[in-house]
Amino acid sequence: MKLVSAAVATLGAAALVLAGATPAMAAGNAIDPGDSMYVINCDDVYADFQLLSVESTTAASTPIGIGEGDLGQCAGQPAYNPSTGVSYYIRSLNDNNTELASIDVSTGVSTVIGAFSYISGEFPVYVDVDSIAIGADGSAYAISSGTFYGLDLATADLTIIGAMTDTNLYAFAFDAVTGKFYAATFDNNFYEVDVTNGGLTSLGSVDFPTSDSDYEYLYSLQFDQAGTAWIESDNSFPGGAGLWSFPLSDLTAT
Repeated sequence: MKLVSAAVATLGAAALVLAGATPAMAAGNAIDPGDSMYVINCDDVYADFQLLSVESTTAASTPIGIGEGDLGQCAGQPAYNPSTGVSYYIRSLNDNNTELASIDVSTGVSTVIGAFSYISGEFPVYVDVDSIAIGADGSAYAISSGTFYGLDLATADLTIIGAMTDTNLYAFAFDAVTGKFYAATFDNNFYEVDVTNGGLTSLGSVDFPTSDSDYEYLYSLQFDQAGTAWIESDNSFPGGAGLWSFPLSDLTAT
C-alpha cells in the first residue's frame, strides 16, 4: 500500500490521501478544519485507483466512485495544487512504467495526463517516478531513484535538476506553513529538500511507539494547513496500512 493525497478545491494546502488504510488504534489527531483527507487504493481489497475519503481521527475510509477494475496496478504519492485546486497522483503500472494522472475527489474519476519522461537527444526517456510534490505557486517536482526533476503538470514532462544523496524517497510533500518541501524514505528517514538542486538536509527519523515498532515502511506524506505532517506507513505484521501524524518539531511524537 502507498499513501496518496488529494484535497478539495477550496483547500489552501494539500490534505493527505492514504492508501487502503484501516482503523488500527484509538482516535488520534484531527486534520485542520479547512482540509479534507483522501486515499487512493494500492491493494487487492478494492479496484485499481479506487479513491476513498478518510476520517483523520480513526482512518476509517469510505469509497468514492468505483475505481478502474482489478489489474493489480498501484497508486503512488499524490499532490494537491493549491493554485488551481487540482489533485494529482502517480499511477504505477504492471510493466514498471509510471504515469501522471489527476483525480476528481468528488467522483473518484481519474484523467491520465501522460507517462513521465524527458527528452534525450531526439527521443523520450521514460522514468519510473517514486514521488511528486507541488508548491504554493503550482511549481511541481518529481523524484526517481535519487534523481530530482522539475515536472510539467500539463504533460508529465520532466526536467533534470540534480542528483540526490538518498535513493528511497517514496514520500514527498510541500508544507505551506514553512514554505518548504520535505521527503521521507520507506525506512522512515526524514529530510528537507532544496528544490533548486535536489539537496537533502537530514532532520532525523520518524519514530513509532514501541508497541507499534513494526510500522517501518513509510510511503506517503502530506501536510495540512496547520503544518501537521500526516503519513501512511505500512506494517510488517499482520500486514496493512496505518495513518499517523506528528509535528515537524518532533519526529518522535507520532
